[in-house]
Amino acid sequence: MKELNRNTLKEAIQRLPQYEPPAGLWDALEESLNAEEQLSAAARTLPQYEPPAQVWQNLETALEQNPATKPVLRVAIFRRLMAAAAVGLILLSAWWLFKTSNVGAERIVVSQARLDEQIRASVQEKEDTAFELVQALCQSRAPVCEEPEFKTLKSELDALTEAKESLRQALGQYGDDPSLVAQLIRIERERSGLLRQMMSMI
Repeated sequence: MKELNRNTLKEAIQRLPQYEPPAGLWDALEESLNAEEQLSAAARTLPQYEPPAQVWQNLETALEQNPATKPVLRVAIFRRLMAAAAVGLILLSAWWLFKTSNVGAERIVVSQARLDEQIRASVQEKEDTAFELVQALCQSRAPVCEEPEFKTLKSELDALTEAKESLRQALGQYGDDPSLVAQLIRIERERSGLLRQMMSMI
């Protein structure tokens, strides 16, 4: 395989600075190598000694009198503790499974809520007279309808009226759903508050 940028590499190597080692460096290296050789040669000439036979006999006697029973005893105790922990864990798991299986049993509860007839009449009645009066005033372009605060209240009232109509249609489809009725009552209260503010400005 051809090496890329070979000429550039050769030129860069040729431009590297060259240094000469200090004069005493090679002598110091040679002396250290000679010292190592002398040390290894001296180690080979050291005398070797054999221990007395009594030393080995004493060691064998000591090993026979004190066998290594402590590590074996520790291993046996550790194994028993592990077995007891495993049994405890199994019993705890079985108790937890039994308890959660009883808790998880689902019960179906059916309840029926009855609507108060007055509430039903209030949320299903036609638009009140105050709203019709505000609508008539704004259609006739009364000056109060051009005020910014009145316009803001009117836009909020219109949005609530649309929401009321949507909920009223949903009540017709789903019957007397208590959550829809509660939302409708809340909207009616907000509309009443807005209408009171607007009537005070007329």
